[in-house]
Amino acid sequence: MEKISVWSDLELIGEKLGYPIYLFRDGYCAKSMECENQTAIAVVRKLPRSGKLQIFTVASDFPQTQFEVLAVSSFSEECDDAWNFQKALLQVLNGCKLDDSRLARVFLTEGKNADVQKYVREYPYLAAIEIACFLRNPNLRDKVVKDWLLWHAKHVQTPFADGKTYFIFNASKIVASLKIELLGWFIQTFLKEFFGTDVFAETEHALLKRCLDLGRVDLVNIYLTELKLLNGFYGLCGGDVFGLMQAASVKNPKVAAWYANEYLPKTTRNA
Repeated sequence: MEKISVWSDLELIGEKLGYPIYLFRDGYCAKSMECENQTAIAVVRKLPRSGKLQIFTVASDFPQTQFEVLAVSSFSEECDDAWNFQKALLQVLNGCKLDDSRLARVFLTEGKNADVQKYVREYPYLAAIEIACFLRNPNLRDKVVKDWLLWHAKHVQTPFADGKTYFIFNASKIVASLKIELLGWFIQTFLKEFFGTDVFAETEHALLKRCLDLGRVDLVNIYLTELKLLNGFYGLCGGDVFGLMQAASVKNPKVAAWYANEYLPKTTRNA
C-alpha cells in the first residue's frame, strides 16, 4: 500500500501503480480493492480521452473537495461496463444495495460466485430486469441459483405485487432465463408452486419455448410427467402452446418426431 501525504500525490501514485487505484479511510491507496483487512471506500481512474481523474466513492464522509485541484469528477457522461463493474463491486463490498440499475445489471452478469452469492442473500428481491442477468451469469455455481430460488419458494406467504408472491410474480421470467441444465430440477421442484395460478399459462409458454427452441423434448417429457401428477391427465394446459409446438416441429425434425410419435398419440388416447 502507498501512503498519500498530500492529495496532489494521488496522480503521481496513480501513474506509478496504474489505474484504477483504490483509496482507504486512513489515507492509503493500493491496486487491490481489499487490502490488509480493509475494504476500499473509493476507486479512481483516469478518463481515457480527457486525461482527468474520476473518482467514485461509497463513503459520504470522503473528502472529495480535496481532489478539485486534480479536476476530479464524481460523475461523468462517460461510462463503460468495466468502470461500472468496479463501482458496483466497491458498493457491494461495502455492504450497499445497488440502486443504480446499470451497476446492478453489470455486477449480476459478471460478478464472481462468492460476491454475487453474498449480495443475493442480503438483497434477494432482484428487480425484474436484474433476474435474467443473475440467472445467466456464467460464473455462478448452480447451488447459488438453487438456494436463491428455494429461499423465495419458502416465502410463499409473503405478498409482493398484485397479491402474488415474488416467486409467482416472476415465474415466467425465471424459466425464460434459467440455465437449461437447471430446468429439469426447476420443473420437478417448483411446478406445484405456480400450477393453477393466474401466471401459469405464461410460465408454461416460456418454459416450452426454451425447451423446444433447443430441441430438448426430454425436458418437455419431464414437465408433462410432473404436470400429470397435478392435473391427472397427460397434456398441456395453455391454449396457445399448441401453435408453439407445431411451429417448433417445422423447424426441428427431432421435435417433429416427438410431437407426432409421442405427444399426439398420448393426448389422443386421453381425449
